[in-house]
Amino acid sequence: MSWHIDNLDRTINARDRVDVENITISESLTLQGLSWVGDTSRINISAPDTYSHVITAGAKNFILEELLVSIDFANVTSGRLHFVVQAYLMSSNGNTFTYTPITPTPMGRATNGNFINVFSETVIESGVEVLTLTGVKDYLIYTSDYFVDDAGNRNVKSTEKKSFFEGVRRIVVPPGDKLLVQTILTGDAGGTIDISSIFFTSELPVNF
Repeated sequence: MSWHIDNLDRTINARDRVDVENITISESLTLQGLSWVGDTSRINISAPDTYSHVITAGAKNFILEELLVSIDFANVTSGRLHFVVQAYLMSSNGNTFTYTPITPTPMGRATNGNFINVFSETVIESGVEVLTLTGVKDYLIYTSDYFVDDAGNRNVKSTEKKSFFEGVRRIVVPPGDKLLVQTILTGDAGGTIDISSIFFTSELPVNF
């Protein structure tokens, strides 16, 4: 009995040390002004629709920490809608893509107010025209399915969603690499949806 308790204590202590180290790294990036928060929104979107962003990392590793998606289905009429967010890494051997570059913008504001006017080396181009895209996606980041039946006096609605970031998961984009992120809406439901997203990001020096 004592042997099992001692080993359990060691396991718990080891796990706690890992948690502390993870928190320390996250806090360290925030304290150094290396974490940011940004948001996007689009309204009156009807299926089918595809919208593309390209994220380009600077001299540091870019880390997509979390993506929160909020979808307003209030204006949708009978039918089904399927919404996904998926991504392609330019250095991947599983796909290739080209696009028409547009003026990039920063990835948001620093979460440490002491660095509020310091922007990330990583930039984003939103609403780009994708010229070619072959192969398969690298990451399925978010998926949401919505069904509504309002025919006659019926009022049946259901929704199901899943996120890559459930649990402790992150996407790391190497220095100088590009990540094509696409939002895709398909389905036969009428009406439109509004989408709002909040994304949390950070940068990790190569020699960290």
